[in-house]
Amino acid sequence: MSLPQNLLALCETMLPGETQRGRPDAATLKRCISTAYYAVFSLLVHAASSMLAGNSADRKELRGYVARAFGHNEMAEACRGFSSGNLNTGLKSCLRSSISTDLMDIAATFRSLQQSRHDADYNILQKPKKTDARQAIQDAKRVFQSWDQVKGTDEARIFLLALLVDEQVKKRVNKNRS
Repeated sequence: MSLPQNLLALCETMLPGETQRGRPDAATLKRCISTAYYAVFSLLVHAASSMLAGNSADRKELRGYVARAFGHNEMAEACRGFSSGNLNTGLKSCLRSSISTDLMDIAATFRSLQQSRHDADYNILQKPKKTDARQAIQDAKRVFQSWDQVKGTDEARIFLLALLVDEQVKKRVNKNRS
């Protein structure tokens, strides 16, 4: 099982089943929400680094090097464009068709899970409920399922590349306009 799959499985082990009584403590619920986000983050970074560096065993170190270049904020900004369909002109021209609903959902859910993770990790006043953690798990599972539908497509490859370089390209374009 890969790291993203392990993280998703870990989320499910953190919560008691629906038939079990009791409420997990706030720390467990916060950790579950955070881990659901990291499962999705790891899924996308793994896919992108494998696409860029190759998936063979002898490329493991290079994949690790590429993976370290991904930033949470930059990925969220790229996802903003993909979730709304409001891409910069250069990126839009690379796509042969409109963004699929699966990819739009992946992008929107990434941003939503990231906000939930920020609340869970940094908002000391937040008291998450078990339903919040269950929702984070369901959202992450949906991303995994949607990713299975789009991976290997041109739009998925453009999306993965945008997660890494979109913000840098925007900065350079804006700098050249000045």
